[in-house]
Amino acid sequence: MASWSAARLRGLVVAAALVLAGGAAQAARPRYGLSVDSLQGYPLVVHGAAGQGALLARIRDAADRAWRAEIVDAGWPAPPADPGGPDGRFDIYVDPSIGEGEGYVLPEAGVPATPWDDSTSYMGLPASFASDAALYSMVAHELNHASQFGIDALESDAFFEHSAVFVEQRVANDFATYGVGIADFQAHPERALDWLQTDYYEYGASLWLMYLSERLGDGGHRLVQRLWLDAKQTSGRNRPTWLDALDGILAEQGWTRARFFASFAVARYFTGARAQGVFRVGADWGPSSQMVAEARALGDAPLQLSAQIGAMGAHLVDVDLAPGVAAIAVQGGQPEQAVALQPLDAEGRILGEPLVVAGAGAATFALPAGSRRLIVGMTALPAGYDSNAMAWTAHPVAVTLAPAAAPDGGALDAGAPDAGAVPPGGGGGCATATHADAGPLTWLALAAVAAALALATTRRRRRRDVSTSSQVQVRE
Repeated sequence: MASWSAARLRGLVVAAALVLAGGAAQAARPRYGLSVDSLQGYPLVVHGAAGQGALLARIRDAADRAWRAEIVDAGWPAPPADPGGPDGRFDIYVDPSIGEGEGYVLPEAGVPATPWDDSTSYMGLPASFASDAALYSMVAHELNHASQFGIDALESDAFFEHSAVFVEQRVANDFATYGVGIADFQAHPERALDWLQTDYYEYGASLWLMYLSERLGDGGHRLVQRLWLDAKQTSGRNRPTWLDALDGILAEQGWTRARFFASFAVARYFTGARAQGVFRVGADWGPSSQMVAEARALGDAPLQLSAQIGAMGAHLVDVDLAPGVAAIAVQGGQPEQAVALQPLDAEGRILGEPLVVAGAGAATFALPAGSRRLIVGMTALPAGYDSNAMAWTAHPVAVTLAPAAAPDGGALDAGAPDAGAVPPGGGGGCATATHADAGPLTWLALAAVAAALALATTRRRRRRDVSTSSQVQVRE
């Protein structure tokens, strides 16, 4: 196992050290000479240099809008009272050290009034924005980080970004800003869902939360909030995680992790010009969002498909069906995987629900009338996967397809369980000890370096032409 690189340490570890050490080591806040209060009476204040009054008013107005949309209307918790500023209100600073397109929220101290592993925080924004729409979108994103820290300061970095982009899209819906990572996410489906390293992938990975909210909810914030609220803890270790909370939500609706992530893998095909309402705003994402699918054909002989992908990642295959194929036999190749098949007609229109086979199970499906193609989505569900570990190993997945006589029962419908067996633990137990399980001595050591690394704790939107310190070194 490689050691952590101090120069590239990302926020989770240091943020945890700051919180659990009671904020013993803190970064210096930006200096300011002028402050403006919320016009709506919300507990927030915006600080900047003397002479920046017009800019501060613009930021204040955006913050008021975002506070109403996220906290008053959508029900996200307000950031905890912040004793690190001039008073207990949430502080937003114009930070001259960052450039247009960048922003951050920095955790500062644990909240003595609660038993949870939560944290106070403050926001830093640049002095210029591409547009008022970009300003509002960024403030909406960063304000959600402050709410997240008020729930669970120890949750994984990738999930912080997945959630903030989801909220940003729902509140501001400025594609030029919230969509910064969709192309990276769609261009690298082989990566683990929680992969986070050098590009904008973690921002684009918010698509899975959009799918969750729209497929199993009403499209609003409720299920994403559940992931946070159900995963908070008092132990000083990130247990349970967002993935544990997801299992509970899926079980309530008769779904499994296998069915959900296999169906999501297929859903990722339907964006841009291919959009058919699978995602509410998928048509907005343009050609760079369209995943490349391997092209294959199914005739009389069995068709074998395989790939190497990260946990909850995807591999897509566009299978052309020979004339007369009315049913298909599916045999999963690995116990820790799931496969979904989405029938299409000759024009590429969706026919019915995805057909799912979990693990190494087998099933035969009658295809809807008019089926001429299948979009096959494969995903890896490694047993014991730990979303804290940031160890994004590729896993083998495989499936064999063959034409078959139509079964009596026909295809699975939307409410049916997965075909095949789900491996014990559903591919997502928490068995591996990681840095998030560190004992008190480790946290003390982290707290000692926290001051030097404080800027690495930011939840930052990164520009493509700026390399920031808020990165991770991959653990092998």
